Amino acid sequence: MDLTRPWASRTLLACRPDQLGWNLLVGALIALPVSGQTNGKKVAGTNATANGGPVILEPVPVPEGYPIDLGYIRGGRITLGVGYKAIIEAAELLGRGSEHNTKAALRLMTRELGRREFFLNAFALGRHEVTNEQFHVYVKKRWPKTRFPFPWWKADDVNKQREVFYKKHKGKAGMSFKPEDYWLENWPNLKWELPEALKKLPVTYVSYADAVGYCSSTGLRLASEAEWQRAYQGDKPTSYLWGDKWNDDASSKMIGYKSIRDQKIRAAGVLPHGRSPFGLDDMGGNVWEWTQTPFLGFDNYRKTFRNLQKWVTKKKKWKALAEDLWAADKRLIKGGSFNNFSQGKIAFRTTTRMKLGQHQTVEDLGFRVAKSLQPALDTSTLWYRNRFDRTVLGDLELDLPSIVEQLRAARGKGRSYEQLGIERWTLDGELIRGYDMVSFAPVKQLKFRNERALRESAAKDKKGSYGQPIGSVFTTLPFSVQQGLKTFASLDPDMYVVYYRAGLMPRELDIAMRAGQKVLKFTKGVRPKEGDPNPKAVDKKSSRKKKAKKAKKGKKAKQDESTQKLAKDWMEIVDRYGIPDEITEKYPRKRPETMMIRPGNLLIPIKKNILLFRRHDSGDYIAWAEYRKPLRKVSTSTLKPALTIVNNSGKLEYDGGPRTHVSNYRYQFKISIKLADGELQKNGWITPASNSAALPELEKLVPQVQAKPKDNAPASGKQKGK
Repeated sequence: MDLTRPWASRTLLACRPDQLGWNLLVGALIALPVSGQTNGKKVAGTNATANGGPVILEPVPVPEGYPIDLGYIRGGRITLGVGYKAIIEAAELLGRGSEHNTKAALRLMTRELGRREFFLNAFALGRHEVTNEQFHVYVKKRWPKTRFPFPWWKADDVNKQREVFYKKHKGKAGMSFKPEDYWLENWPNLKWELPEALKKLPVTYVSYADAVGYCSSTGLRLASEAEWQRAYQGDKPTSYLWGDKWNDDASSKMIGYKSIRDQKIRAAGVLPHGRSPFGLDDMGGNVWEWTQTPFLGFDNYRKTFRNLQKWVTKKKKWKALAEDLWAADKRLIKGGSFNNFSQGKIAFRTTTRMKLGQHQTVEDLGFRVAKSLQPALDTSTLWYRNRFDRTVLGDLELDLPSIVEQLRAARGKGRSYEQLGIERWTLDGELIRGYDMVSFAPVKQLKFRNERALRESAAKDKKGSYGQPIGSVFTTLPFSVQQGLKTFASLDPDMYVVYYRAGLMPRELDIAMRAGQKVLKFTKGVRPKEGDPNPKAVDKKSSRKKKAKKAKKGKKAKQDESTQKLAKDWMEIVDRYGIPDEITEKYPRKRPETMMIRPGNLLIPIKKNILLFRRHDSGDYIAWAEYRKPLRKVSTSTLKPALTIVNNSGKLEYDGGPRTHVSNYRYQFKISIKLADGELQKNGWITPASNSAALPELEKLVPQVQAKPKDNAPASGKQKGK
């Protein structure tokens, strides 16, 4: 594929149906003016120095052990969205007196109306877009389950498939071979390789799922719109990467477009003069970038849109504008691309919001990775969102970030999550060869008023519950849990839900065994056969007591009904728990020590407090660990969750748990697992403790990121630098 081919001309003349929305947006961009100067002046901006040249900003490195192509972004408050007056001013400036162009700009910018505030914790963002070379490591590991990008398709195989296509459709009118469409439908059967010339270029033709898949396997994620804008503009809101004004000549040079010949994809990070204030490359231009933010309106959108509508219809006497059709299944893309050389003044604006369907692949769309500086939080969140079977949690949720939470305004500090974990990377320069992590995430909230209510619900639930979910374990490594004094149960790398179960007899089993004891006593230990009437035990004294109790407490009639139903089905219930008739016959004088739970057919102790480990997908109970610690309710402000690495033992211990019905308290649990021998002794693990020690030092470096300007920096006017 010829990557230098002008994007607009090809896609507007022969576009795929799934790119129609994209083409309509670009059509609006193309309608805007493409040449001329802005007020006859050159641009000055936040990256300008006193002598007129732009400052070359160097990114602050992340702590040791993280991928080296990440840059540290200081946390802070960010406001997204603009008012209707700012939209009018920008549209009139871009329209240059042309009513048609002003309308086109207004239609495109209405999606920016409204306001949303965030307080972002510090995070890391890729210094440049993910390259073909980096993405190749991911595809090669997972082929053929993962799709390779279109430009990697071997040229000789393209020609071969073209011949096969025309031979198959010979004589059929209107049939033409479209390589991109053929690749989308047949990629598992095609031959591919990564050409040397593409290695350092940003990867393109990746869908949203492709980008998320790469992030999920490398311990990273996509940035949110708020994070992307924070990294793009720094501490001072600006309209463009370098300032508030656009100059067709000087501004284009800043992002590498001196002429139409430069309208092509280029190697990542080759234009340091177009860096963001945090030292990140190619945030304006090269390729558009996926974000994880859904295409939805900001708060107060309708009110600001109505104000804009009044200006359009009453002052300008134009036809009313149509409201944006928001779509939560679409994702925002940011940054502009090499194909927007002639539409840069709108494509490269800080607040421009373009959308695309998650399945779509485009030749000038790639992605940049982000990273939360909380070990293993990103991987846990992605796995939970995209792969986790939540049916094992019932109506509960894990305490991990949701996209809905990311759209809520933050009035104070950024949201904290009580997930804790460790992670490490195997790096080869900027290439990620391997990634490992272990993560613990508690359930968000259990609505029990006290420990007694929780304990009883965890063993004596009316439905015969095997326990209450309290959290989860995510891991890429095999581990084991201790069952009793000397026994260990081995578990494979996966996602597990951890249940707490108190050492009490399940209510339904107790009722069934009492009913079974009476029957077996009457039949002298011989179980009734199928179809035989269920004999009643002759115990007049017991019968009189029951009648008296029922008459005295009529409000328990419904409960007695349920008890009678359980007693009637006693054989089915007793068999489900794996209790032999020899014990049932002597119950309650002789009580069972163990019982079997399903699915999974796991044998567990009845009298001991235990933690149950259950697979998220199959729902099988596969291991248990004795829980000797007393159950406590603690204040979240005085006792923070903790993760402890037990020296020379391979053990990880998580102290934390779900919040109570009062959000500033939680139930404190200790979940302990043991990794394979030697795993925790290997170097390279990033832990909560190592992060806490490193981040304050990084904050000191942020104000010192500016370096001296290069001699060959393109001039941007004689105004003073900011």
